[in-house]
Amino acid sequence: MINKKEFRIGNLLNFEVNNEICEFEENINLQFHSPILVSLEMLKELGFKKRSDFSKSGNMQKSFVSESGTSIFKIRIVNSEIVSFCYNSDNEQKVNVKYIHRLQNLFFEITNAELELI
Repeated sequence: MINKKEFRIGNLLNFEVNNEICEFEENINLQFHSPILVSLEMLKELGFKKRSDFSKSGNMQKSFVSESGTSIFKIRIVNSEIVSFCYNSDNEQKVNVKYIHRLQNLFFEITNAELELI
């Protein structure tokens, strides 16, 4: 069973009854939901693009407009798990993210912007 405290309103979940993506809501019954694993397909749906050096190290990035102008949020992926990220720099921060809702929460905490399906 997943812990409701891990989710923010709008986080993405899998609705197991019909295997569709839905958003977390305050009164949602988590009995029929599961977290979504990080995958290249989901990252693309969230607006991430492969970097030119992707084949070497599994890097992706998302460019977006923030209060300070255009920003870049980079992630490094190993075996379908995000292992590090950088925000507007090349200083990598180690992290262990297996699920999309945790990436959404990390992204919001760092950038103050929502990570949503495009």
